[in-house]
This record gives sequence, C-alpha cells and structure tokens, in this order.
Amino acid sequence: MEEQQHLHPGGGGGKKSNKITEIRFVIPTDYLKHRAFAALLREAEEEFGFQQEGVLRIPCEVPAFEAILKAVEKNKKDNAAAFCYCSYEYAADEVALGAPNNPLCR
Repeated sequence: MEEQQHLHPGGGGGKKSNKITEIRFVIPTDYLKHRAFAALLREAEEEFGFQQEGVLRIPCEVPAFEAILKAVEKNKKDNAAAFCYCSYEYAADEVALGAPNNPLCR
C-alpha cells in the first residue's frame, strides 16, 4: 500500500484558510469486493457522481479510511466482521471495540 499526502488550501479572501488532507492510497483490487468498500463507493457516487476522472476520490476522513483498511486487512486474515464509518471518532471506537456491521455515519 502506497501513500502520498497532499494538502489543498480551502476558503479564500479574508477568511481563515482551512486545509483538507488528501492522501493517495494504492490498495489491492480485491479490497473493492469487501462490503466496507462497497459502502465507500456508494458514498463516492452520492458525493461526486460517476463523472470522476483520474483517481477515485472517497469522501472519508483519512484516519477513518485507515481504520477501515486495517479492518479489511484483519478480515482477510481471520474473517472478522468489518465495519464502515467515515468519521474518525466513530471508527476509532469501533476499531478499539471490534464492533461489527455498523452503517455509514453519513
């Protein structure tokens, strides 16, 4: 799995500048068959539609996506149930508790 971090400034004018973190992940294609990624792909469709060009953008906080990746990797190793949350607060709790089958938080 490869990572590249990109920061893009948001806002403008006299407003306080917010930063959005985007990280590029290269994942095995068989991860896309996992139900957690199916849910993420539905979120991407709702947020961006099918007209994305280039990389596939997933509307998910980076720490939550990393937690989902860990769950999918663990699932591959020991068939544990997986979950899918796009808010880090929820994902971190679920990783710690190992709770299965929770819906997306959006």
